[in-house]
Amino acid sequence: MIVPAGDYLIAPLVMKSRVNLHLEPGARLFASPILKDYSENENLFSAEDAEDFSITGAGEIHGQSQNWVIPWMNEGPKDWGSLNSRRPGKLIVFRNCRRILVDGIRIYNSPNWTLVFDSCSNVRVRGITMRHFDVINADGIDIVDTENVKISDCDLHVTDDGICL
Repeated sequence: MIVPAGDYLIAPLVMKSRVNLHLEPGARLFASPILKDYSENENLFSAEDAEDFSITGAGEIHGQSQNWVIPWMNEGPKDWGSLNSRRPGKLIVFRNCRRILVDGIRIYNSPNWTLVFDSCSNVRVRGITMRHFDVINADGIDIVDTENVKISDCDLHVTDDGICL
Protein backbone atom coordinates (compact mmCIF):
# COMPACT_ATOMS: atom_id res chain seq x y z
CA MET A 1 0.00 0.00 0.00
CA ILE A 2 1.59 3.26 -1.10
CA VAL A 3 0.75 6.50 0.72
CA PRO A 4 1.54 9.47 -1.55
CA ALA A 5 2.70 12.89 -0.38
CA GLY A 6 0.05 14.73 1.63
CA ASP A 7 -1.37 15.06 5.14
CA TYR A 8 -3.68 12.32 6.41
CA LEU A 9 -5.62 12.17 9.69
CA ILE A 10 -5.89 8.54 10.77
CA ALA A 11 -7.59 6.44 13.43
CA PRO A 12 -6.09 3.15 14.67
CA LEU A 13 -4.84 0.82 11.93
CA VAL A 14 -4.21 -2.93 12.04
CA MET A 15 -1.32 -4.24 9.93
CA LYS A 16 -1.94 -7.51 8.10
CA SER A 17 0.39 -10.23 6.84
CA ARG A 18 2.25 -9.62 3.59
CA VAL A 19 1.45 -5.90 3.43
CA ASN A 20 4.01 -3.13 2.97
CA LEU A 21 2.80 0.27 4.15
CA HIS A 22 5.10 2.53 2.15
CA LEU A 23 5.12 6.24 3.01
CA GLU A 24 6.34 8.30 0.08
CA PRO A 25 8.43 11.44 0.76
CA GLY A 26 6.04 14.14 1.97
CA ALA A 27 3.44 11.65 3.27
CA ARG A 28 2.46 12.60 6.81
CA LEU A 29 0.09 10.47 8.90
CA PHE A 30 -1.39 12.27 11.92
CA ALA A 31 -2.99 10.32 14.78
CA SER A 32 -6.49 11.46 15.54
CA PRO A 33 -6.39 14.00 18.38
CA ILE A 34 -9.79 12.81 19.62
CA LEU A 35 -9.45 10.32 22.48
CA LYS A 36 -12.83 8.69 21.80
CA ASP A 37 -11.46 7.53 18.40
CA TYR A 38 -9.45 4.98 20.40
CA SER A 39 -10.82 2.05 22.38
CA GLU A 40 -9.42 1.89 25.90
CA ASN A 41 -5.60 1.92 25.57
CA GLU A 42 -5.83 1.23 21.83
CA ASN A 43 -2.61 1.69 19.85
CA LEU A 44 -2.35 3.72 16.64
CA PHE A 45 -0.72 0.92 14.62
CA SER A 46 -0.91 -2.70 15.69
CA ALA A 47 -0.49 -6.23 14.41
CA GLU A 48 -1.02 -9.57 16.08
CA ASP A 49 -0.08 -13.00 14.72
CA ALA A 50 0.97 -11.42 11.41
CA GLU A 51 4.04 -12.14 9.29
CA ASP A 52 6.08 -10.71 6.43
CA PHE A 53 4.93 -7.10 6.72
CA SER A 54 6.65 -3.73 6.78
CA ILE A 55 6.40 0.01 7.24
CA THR A 56 8.88 1.71 4.92
CA GLY A 57 9.65 4.93 3.10
CA ALA A 58 10.66 8.50 3.78
CA GLY A 59 7.30 9.64 5.17
CA GLU A 60 6.26 10.61 8.69
CA ILE A 61 4.00 9.35 11.47
CA HIS A 62 2.85 11.97 14.01
CA GLY A 63 1.48 10.71 17.33
CA GLN A 64 0.35 14.23 18.33
CA SER A 65 1.16 13.75 22.03
CA GLN A 66 0.87 17.48 22.69
CA ASN A 67 -2.93 17.18 22.23
CA TRP A 68 -3.17 15.11 25.41
CA VAL A 69 -0.14 16.16 27.42
CA ILE A 70 -0.51 19.96 27.36
CA PRO A 71 -4.12 20.06 28.66
CA TRP A 72 -3.18 17.50 31.32
CA MET A 73 -0.13 19.56 32.39
CA ASN A 74 -2.23 22.75 32.54
CA GLU A 75 -4.54 21.10 35.07
CA GLY A 76 -1.64 20.71 37.53
CA PRO A 77 -1.63 16.91 37.86
CA LYS A 78 -0.68 15.38 41.19
CA ASP A 79 0.90 12.22 39.71
CA TRP A 80 2.13 10.86 36.37
CA GLY A 81 -0.28 7.93 36.42
CA SER A 82 -3.24 10.25 35.87
CA LEU A 83 -2.02 10.85 32.30
CA ASN A 84 -2.68 7.24 31.26
CA SER A 85 -6.46 7.66 31.12
CA ARG A 86 -6.03 10.88 29.12
CA ARG A 87 -4.06 9.52 26.14
CA PRO A 88 -4.29 6.62 23.69
CA GLY A 89 -2.17 3.52 24.07
CA LYS A 90 1.21 3.06 22.48
CA LEU A 91 1.99 4.29 18.96
CA ILE A 92 3.05 1.09 17.15
CA VAL A 93 2.72 -2.37 18.74
CA PHE A 94 3.42 -5.73 17.10
CA ARG A 95 2.60 -8.90 19.10
CA ASN A 96 3.49 -12.45 18.18
CA CYS A 97 4.57 -11.41 14.68
CA ARG A 98 7.30 -12.75 12.40
CA ARG A 99 9.55 -11.18 9.78
CA ILE A 100 8.92 -7.47 10.32
CA LEU A 101 10.74 -4.56 8.68
CA VAL A 102 10.51 -0.91 9.77
CA ASP A 103 12.74 1.13 7.49
CA GLY A 104 13.43 4.81 6.86
CA ILE A 105 10.33 6.39 8.38
CA ARG A 106 10.28 9.38 10.73
CA ILE A 107 8.17 9.29 13.88
CA TYR A 108 7.22 12.38 15.87
CA ASN A 109 5.53 13.02 19.23
CA SER A 110 4.46 9.60 20.41
CA PRO A 111 1.95 9.81 23.28
CA ASN A 112 3.45 6.73 24.93
CA TRP A 113 5.88 3.94 24.01
CA THR A 114 6.65 4.36 20.33
CA LEU A 115 7.70 1.12 18.61
CA VAL A 116 7.03 -2.11 20.52
CA PHE A 117 7.87 -5.66 19.51
CA ASP A 118 6.28 -8.16 21.93
CA SER A 119 6.89 -11.90 21.45
CA CYS A 120 8.05 -11.38 17.87
CA SER A 121 10.86 -12.91 15.81
CA ASN A 122 13.04 -11.79 12.91
CA VAL A 123 12.68 -8.04 13.36
CA ARG A 124 14.63 -5.42 11.38
CA VAL A 125 14.56 -1.72 12.25
CA ARG A 126 16.76 0.39 10.00
CA GLY A 127 17.31 4.08 9.39
CA ILE A 128 14.38 5.46 11.34
CA THR A 129 14.26 8.84 13.06
CA MET A 130 12.28 9.65 16.21
CA ARG A 131 11.66 13.05 17.80
CA HIS A 132 9.31 13.48 20.75
CA PHE A 133 7.67 16.27 22.68
CA ASP A 134 8.61 16.04 26.36
CA VAL A 135 6.14 13.42 27.61
CA ILE A 136 6.55 10.79 30.30
CA ASN A 137 7.11 7.23 29.13
CA ALA A 138 7.66 8.02 25.44
CA ASP A 139 10.19 5.21 24.92
CA GLY A 140 11.79 4.83 21.51
CA ILE A 141 12.01 1.08 20.76
CA ASP A 142 10.86 -1.59 23.24
CA ILE A 143 11.87 -5.21 22.72
CA VAL A 144 9.81 -7.61 24.87
CA ASP A 145 10.33 -11.40 24.71
CA THR A 146 11.46 -11.03 21.10
CA GLU A 147 14.25 -12.85 19.26
CA ASN A 148 16.52 -12.22 16.29
CA VAL A 149 16.31 -8.41 16.31
CA LYS A 150 18.58 -6.09 14.34
CA ILE A 151 18.42 -2.32 14.91
CA SER A 152 20.77 -0.16 12.83
CA ASP A 153 21.40 3.38 11.63
CA CYS A 154 18.62 4.95 13.73
CA ASP A 155 18.48 8.48 15.16
CA LEU A 156 16.38 8.49 18.35
CA HIS A 157 15.71 11.60 20.43
CA VAL A 158 13.02 10.50 22.86
CA THR A 159 12.08 11.52 26.39
CA ASP A 160 12.45 8.15 28.09
CA ASP A 161 14.31 4.95 27.18
CA GLY A 162 15.85 5.06 23.69
CA ILE A 163 16.00 1.28 23.29
CA CYS A 164 14.59 -0.84 26.10
CA LEU A 165 15.14 -4.58 26.35
